[in-house]
Amino acid sequence: PARARIERLILKHVAKALDRLHAAGFPIPRVAMNVTYERLLEPSLPDELSTLTRYGTEVAVELLETISLDSPEDQVMFAIDTLRERGIGVEIDDFGSCRASLLGLMSVNASVLKVDRNIIGPLPHSDRHKTLLRSIVDIAAALKITVIAEGVETDAHIAASRELGCDALQGYGLARPMPLQDLMVFLAEERWRAVG
Repeated sequence: PARARIERLILKHVAKALDRLHAAGFPIPRVAMNVTYERLLEPSLPDELSTLTRYGTEVAVELLETISLDSPEDQVMFAIDTLRERGIGVEIDDFGSCRASLLGLMSVNASVLKVDRNIIGPLPHSDRHKTLLRSIVDIAAALKITVIAEGVETDAHIAASRELGCDALQGYGLARPMPLQDLMVFLAEERWRAVG
């Protein structure tokens, strides 16, 4: 399928980027990549992802909503177990959106869940969304699952997500997608700020 071919190309580009970042003195601690149902079932996926760990980078797959997790097929669970045996993390993307569920979260024994931006967006002015996020964080803590808030775009989002217990944040409020060269400049500036 075309989407799986695109995902293979993306993985190759990520591997090259990690090489350049490592050579420039910017080791990347963690990389997570979306995978579709077809790509998840490809037998070559664990080996391909393992190549990204050569600099000590932690690698994870983010399972998309197109993969039904509430009662996953045996072949899906086999693929997930194989990835986990190879040290590849399994994450749930867009948690709280239309198809992600608690049952799915438990069935795949995910290590990370990324809370959908539609829950994070209204946080600064919605007590209901704050209550919902706090409940998700509590459930994740009980299951020993890391929570990442997606769609963090403002200082108010950052403050509310942190206050409510999210372990990590992702969104334009922290950094926008950027070409590799710009990322290297960004990392150099961040390193300088941390030292200065």
